[in-house]
Amino acid sequence: MFADKLYKLSDEALLTHYYRTREFKAFRLIYLRHKDRLFRYCAQMSRRHYSGILESLWESLLEQPPQLNGRQLRNWLFIRVNRMMQRGDFNSSHNGAGSGPDSPDPEVPEIETLFHCDPASPQGKLMQAVQQLSRQERNVFLLYVECGVSLAGVADIEQLTLKQCASIYHQSRSNLELYVNGPSQRAWVTRKSRAAMAQAQESPSRPDKRPAATRPAVTGRTCKISEAVSGIEVAAV
Repeated sequence: MFADKLYKLSDEALLTHYYRTREFKAFRLIYLRHKDRLFRYCAQMSRRHYSGILESLWESLLEQPPQLNGRQLRNWLFIRVNRMMQRGDFNSSHNGAGSGPDSPDPEVPEIETLFHCDPASPQGKLMQAVQQLSRQERNVFLLYVECGVSLAGVADIEQLTLKQCASIYHQSRSNLELYVNGPSQRAWVTRKSRAAMAQAQESPSRPDKRPAATRPAVTGRTCKISEAVSGIEVAAV
């Protein structure tokens, strides 16, 4: 098939064409469409073994392309990667570890080194914060936000109900806000409240005898994570 016609095919049609013909151009297009997103995901989920996981994934797709039976290729790729991580079914020697039992473990690269970003930049801070999440929170967050997998698809990968998955996603967002911005600052107050507080500080011995209902209210404001970070965008459900 001519290259211009291949470019117009969907992922699923490309895979079907490759399954039937083993035309390398079709495989190369699939690889180019998904390699960056898969790298970002695997590197943030497993800094030690990401390259071995990716090598094993692409080798299996090249040699034994699956039949999707109505599924999306993108979902299949991330389901496959998750199974490989859980089972350790990948080429671990590719990451620099020796093949013998006494071989030393490879050095785990820093996340900023993998993505060539400044640790003090917004992107660097957010990536560091993502690494502080629990494995499940990080997986749910990255699959939904970074990889574009539907929340139902993420729930299927993690073997959760949709409600449980949504709850974990919201918890991951809350934790990221905490890790990036630190504990919430002192709640802001209105001008009237500040005046009352100043008056109370001038005469601390005078108790506030006003009924509770007439006292100034104090409300809170929470800082939000930047939604314009390159590579990872914080999305809401």
